[in-house]
Amino acid sequence: MQGNILEDASAIQILSEAKVVSNKITEKEVVASQTQKDIDGARVGYKPCGTFNAVLFFCIRDMVRVY
Repeated sequence: MQGNILEDASAIQILSEAKVVSNKITEKEVVASQTQKDIDGARVGYKPCGTFNAVLFFCIRDMVRVY
């Protein structure tokens, strides 16, 4: 197959569709990155609560040793 690739209509259409798909993937990566940042922020917000609950759990567990 020889000739100018710009004259091949199906190749041009495939490349155009690939560019559209690539742009959509790029947009979704940006959204996923922002979502990951939001999740990390929420997780950090719950860390003090987890620490408190762990201390509370072990205090209650150790109370059985108190007479």
